[in-house]
Amino acid sequence: MRYQVKPFATLLFGGALILGASIASAATSPGALQLVPGDAVAVGYVRLDQLRTSPLSGRIFHDTDNITVHGDGEEFLKETGLQPSKDIDAVVFALRASDSPNGDVLLGLEGRFDVQKLSAASASHDGKRVDTASGAYYRFPHGENDGQQGAVAFLNKRLVILGTERAVLSALTAYSKGGSGFATSTLGREMRRVDRDVSAWALVDVPRMSNMKGPAMKVGSSTTSPVIAALGRMTTVAIWTKDTGDALQVGGVALTNDVDTRDLVADAARGVLAAWRLALQDKAPEVIPVLRQFKITTDNEGVKFSGTVPASAIDSLRAHKSVAAR
Repeated sequence: MRYQVKPFATLLFGGALILGASIASAATSPGALQLVPGDAVAVGYVRLDQLRTSPLSGRIFHDTDNITVHGDGEEFLKETGLQPSKDIDAVVFALRASDSPNGDVLLGLEGRFDVQKLSAASASHDGKRVDTASGAYYRFPHGENDGQQGAVAFLNKRLVILGTERAVLSALTAYSKGGSGFATSTLGREMRRVDRDVSAWALVDVPRMSNMKGPAMKVGSSTTSPVIAALGRMTTVAIWTKDTGDALQVGGVALTNDVDTRDLVADAARGVLAAWRLALQDKAPEVIPVLRQFKITTDNEGVKFSGTVPASAIDSLRAHKSVAAR
């Protein structure tokens, strides 16, 4: 498999492959999660250091080692010595509403970085250094998003931020002030619903996401699936997963004060599970018991779901998908 990418896209690709962020950080230096803007409409987090050592998720990292890049991307990685699958321990993703249809995107990478080499390589690969009162960053002409330039800032040997230029500028300002205060924001306060030892989680402020102009943001439109359309009526959605080494524990909660909406979402979710069981009844009957043990419950806050997918079920689904693709 071959890719030809520019330096900015190379970093973005590495971050997107292993989306997430590290919660642990030095008290005197904000971590990636602490740079998420307080008005973010969606935030994602994955602990790569945990997944990398898992027998189950470790296969993903083995596969990424076999992916090669060519052209400027290959040269950039050689110059910096950066190995995304080994050097990046965690990544945070944040989406912020703006006058751009698809908003401002920020990725924060935590790991081990050679700031001097990365800065030199960025400058020699079309990156224009921009100095601000909060710090320096590099602007890339090939990282455009709805007219926005892509940008990257190498904050220290443990932290890199990249994304749309406005998002990077905002994160730089937050870094210089010791953090953005995201944890006390409306969306940030919902982090209490997620156990800190999970491998990955995501939070979405549904109303503000739905108000964004981009077509991909219209989660409640009539063209989406019944569950997604129903979720468009919720206030906040949180999902998470934990890799235990031999299984994936998954869970989530969709919040709303409206009883009818809670019932609608719960019924839609049960309907999807029933449809999956029907579709797999002949193709992968061994997966049916896994789907049956998923729990969907409601309370006065919203709808909750939880379940466990053993490695054997994941292998079975991958095998059937591989056969179907032939």
